[in-house]
Amino acid sequence: MERSLFEEEHEMFRKAFRTFLERELVPHREEWEAAGVIDREVFAKAGASGFLAMSVPEKFGGAGVDDFRYNLIIAEEICAADVYPAGLGMTLHSDVCLPYFLDYCNEEQQSRWLPGIASGELITAVAM
Repeated sequence: MERSLFEEEHEMFRKAFRTFLERELVPHREEWEAAGVIDREVFAKAGASGFLAMSVPEKFGGAGVDDFRYNLIIAEEICAADVYPAGLGMTLHSDVCLPYFLDYCNEEQQSRWLPGIASGELITAVAM
């Protein structure tokens, strides 16, 4: 079945993200699952490559991309590469936690938090 959801730039992004996963996550999958912890550096590498928190505005160090299809590609490729723990941490960071910072923080708070979220220096989480 042919999909019409994605454009050429999305498929280029998919290829780049797949390469990132194969290089940075797949080789460590078993080690990280056995240890129950993921190397924090993965977030920094994802941020440096532009794969993390893409909707953070450019003025705060993000890509300023407001196109959720990129997030969908990230989720699809994480599943295809079978790197759920590390990969889902990235999607939780960008898709679940980040919107709260974008929607509910004032300008000062955004300037304090968003650069680190986009770069992977700060890792967001849900706490209950």
